[in-house]
Amino acid sequence: MKLLKVKSVNKLREDKVYDIHHKLDQKNFIENHPNLIANGKVISNCSRHAGGVVIAENLNENMPLINSGGVRQAPWAEGQNVRHLEPMGFIKFDLLGLSTLKMMEGCIEHVLRRHHGIENPTFAQVRKYYDDKLHPDRLDLSDPKIYENVFHAGKWAGMFQFTEDGAQKFCVKAKPNGIIDTAALTSIFRPGPLAAGVDADYVEAKQHPHRIKYLSDVHREITEETFGFLIFQEQIALLAHKLGGLTLDEGNLLRKVLTKKGTGKGSVKDNLHKKFIKGCVDNKISRDDAQGLWDKFEFFSGYGFNKSHAVGYSIISYQCAWLWNYYPAEWMAAYLQMETDKATAGSASKIKSMLLTKKTKDAKK
Repeated sequence: MKLLKVKSVNKLREDKVYDIHHKLDQKNFIENHPNLIANGKVISNCSRHAGGVVIAENLNENMPLINSGGVRQAPWAEGQNVRHLEPMGFIKFDLLGLSTLKMMEGCIEHVLRRHHGIENPTFAQVRKYYDDKLHPDRLDLSDPKIYENVFHAGKWAGMFQFTEDGAQKFCVKAKPNGIIDTAALTSIFRPGPLAAGVDADYVEAKQHPHRIKYLSDVHREITEETFGFLIFQEQIALLAHKLGGLTLDEGNLLRKVLTKKGTGKGSVKDNLHKKFIKGCVDNKISRDDAQGLWDKFEFFSGYGFNKSHAVGYSIISYQCAWLWNYYPAEWMAAYLQMETDKATAGSASKIKSMLLTKKTKDAKK
């Protein structure tokens, strides 16, 4: 991507933020602010990231700010340009809100009323229950009952990340038994890997792990948790480091280069490729196998996902499943409270069936 060249940008005062979101008299704007013009063009519309926040001191003195629809924002909204922020010394966070968290709060309130005699739970009491029971540091993330009764059985009422039929069917087929399994499923269930048929191949490998071929013990160590597949971006960086002799920083750079939004293509990629092949050969991996692994890296670039992101989201899915498994009535009440009247009416029969199925199964136990 060719960067726009701006000759100079004056520091903007706190009270002087240019509004370029709406229609402008472009001729007058250009005449009054020639220093803000890039290649003779001016932006006439600017989108806004749903949860992106740029953190910096004296931001107005270090970049031009935009008044977009009455909201002050940085000119970097989304896409390729956001990749330029970090090298320039800025930090961008994506802060997203989830209605699922409100549903979890509602469920805990019902639990406190029904099982702990607290008629009007305060937020502090809800938070204490969460910290004691649901916090990832306290919660048993490998409880087999959760996986069997929810993810294997296909009970999806309000289940975060599993609201689509396709994701639900995929999960029932793959039968996850841990957070990494769940993280892998949600990473695979996206347009790129689905188009490549990774979902079917993953289920096949999970059902027949003895058929998986690993290049070395290191390759097994890094990819065994995803049954030989490169699902997470972090796996690329580790393989490049431990097998290809790249430094950790170079492995991370390769991860960025191979992802769709990465930067530093061309000679950077070529140099990393040469060093990787040489490192693999030095580690007694044949040149053909090394190139084959690199080709998988290239293929991976179409769908690689961030492991830390996937695991964090999967923990929330597991927390939902925990509440649904151990407090079905309370979870369903919270779920119905979050649904619109139309959605509730449309799913009433399905909800009734799910509750009856669970009641029958519990009675048999």
